[in-house]
Amino acid sequence: MIPLETIRHLPKVLLHDHLDGGLRPGTLVELAADAGYRGLPTNDAGELARWFTRPASTRSLEAYLAPFEHTIAVMQDKDAIARVAAECAEDLAADGVVYAEVRHAAEVSTRNGVRIDEVIAAILEGFRIGSTGRAITIRYIVSAMRTGDRSLEAAHAAVRHRDEGVVGFDLAGAEEGYPPSLHLEALRYLASENLPVTIHAGESAGLPSIQEALHVCGADRLGHGVRIVDDITLGDGEPRLGRLASYVRDRRVPLELCPSSNVHTGAVTSLQEHPIDRLRELRFRVTVNTDNRLMSGVTLSSEFAALARTFDLDLDDVRWLTINAMKSAFAPFDERMKLIGAIDVAYDRDHATGAIPALVDAAAAVPGAIVDAATAVPGAIAGAAATIAGAAGAAAGSVAKPIVRGVESVASGARRGYGTSGTARRRRLEARARKPLPLLYDVHPEARRAGIRDLGVRTVLVSQIRGTAVEGPALRRGDFLPIKEARTRDWESRWQRIRRAIDDLVVLPPLDLYQFGDGYWVIDGHNRVAAALYNDQAAVDAAVVELRVPGMRAAQRGDVAAALAGSEDLRAAGSGRLTRTVVDRRDPRTARSVTRSSQAGDRGTTTADARQDADREVADARPAARGPGDASGDR
Repeated sequence: MIPLETIRHLPKVLLHDHLDGGLRPGTLVELAADAGYRGLPTNDAGELARWFTRPASTRSLEAYLAPFEHTIAVMQDKDAIARVAAECAEDLAADGVVYAEVRHAAEVSTRNGVRIDEVIAAILEGFRIGSTGRAITIRYIVSAMRTGDRSLEAAHAAVRHRDEGVVGFDLAGAEEGYPPSLHLEALRYLASENLPVTIHAGESAGLPSIQEALHVCGADRLGHGVRIVDDITLGDGEPRLGRLASYVRDRRVPLELCPSSNVHTGAVTSLQEHPIDRLRELRFRVTVNTDNRLMSGVTLSSEFAALARTFDLDLDDVRWLTINAMKSAFAPFDERMKLIGAIDVAYDRDHATGAIPALVDAAAAVPGAIVDAATAVPGAIAGAAATIAGAAGAAAGSVAKPIVRGVESVASGARRGYGTSGTARRRRLEARARKPLPLLYDVHPEARRAGIRDLGVRTVLVSQIRGTAVEGPALRRGDFLPIKEARTRDWESRWQRIRRAIDDLVVLPPLDLYQFGDGYWVIDGHNRVAAALYNDQAAVDAAVVELRVPGMRAAQRGDVAAALAGSEDLRAAGSGRLTRTVVDRRDPRTARSVTRSSQAGDRGTTTADARQDADREVADARPAARGPGDASGDR
């Protein structure tokens, strides 16, 4: 079980949260007094908070939605709206949310004459105020009520404010009797303006609402979508997906699941029966969300903690769900990639250091040795778990149990993440300790306008590979291996085949690399680079294309070996015979080049041209050692 405090301090992403469903009870009391609203059931903030969560026990959507009348009533003034938005940003940041898309139907806040555009502006200003100085990026999804007739007006307003923080559009409200197709004019306008759309579907209504949201209305995401499970048949063998479920999974349609809210509205009978774990195992694009923090009495951290308890999730599962959400956000691609990289680093750091505040705070009450052991690297935790647990067991029971559970959780994650053998653990720790390899277009934005020149096949030192030239989160990690959710079922066996092939000098196709300046950037073949790093291989063969920025002098491009045009190596490559350089580990300055046939059993011959080119590469690279700040992945 993951402690709540551990989850709270980890970065999280929230895609489905209603602004008018997350007010602070104390703020609600104050705003009601300012507005002269006397409809609140009590003016005591604590009692009011409990009152708002009572309808959740009825398992009725109607009862769950009724209290919104009070929150909407106090959000009819621009200053009040801005205050609610600012406090929303503050509360989410305090809960460890680093990116959020919060929605509100601006039309419901126009009772006192405030225009929709003014409501949107007030919300955006509140988000700006609340996020300033805090580690959160917060965006606004403009909602329209499917029970109303102002969706086109709201859509036009959303487009007008898209450059100020509006990232999408939503249709909210009762599903039964109010299909999203009633608002096709607004949805078609949004499509013409390229503004993303999410639609509440598959919550109280079933599969037809999902079908209509996707195929009639063009939804990019599904608000809730929990009823997609109705199109999955469970039997003795593998689950069988219907056509609609297959479409949702195959097209990676994000599901904005809100587990506690789904229970409170009666969409599912209990958290134990919630299909989120089944959908996760079937690799749907599942995300975890709060829906209405006030009505459900939840935070995003408490949602993850409840799921971890119920379905035995670990930190890798929380990471997977978080990155799923960031992938599915309506933010621009570059922004998503940067945040995914930052999230990945944070979770890697948590794995690698065991820096879990709840564990450390609890351990402070017992002997210092436990603190030292609990904050050690995962490899040490894995080896010392029994000792720590025994020491904790000797301490006061109320303190010992959280420590034992926390240490066992970290130790279990360490064993899973870093392997059991000393060599495997060392190598994996080294791989995780490296900074993520940079993206070429981040480090060298001018590369986007570069011309290219084919250089042909050449031998490239692994240490000269600086990063990735492919824009994608799976390629940003230090060891090039795909992140967990991107792996297919056979990824491990494929990885083993790659390692064995390099160990046995079996010929592999050359990598595809960009040469830019004095370094190389991977276009394709990331797993082969990972295998080379894993096996301490010095060099790989590569089909190299040089990026040449207009005005860049030849000296700036680096003094590297010329293309192998006309050499025996190129002719061999054309017939399936490839070259690979092997460095004698006793003397890394020496290199021998071995040409092997891609056909099984043909061991090939050594070529003089290849040996000379390989020696020249090694010699050229020797004085070009980079400093410790370079994120090239060198060992």
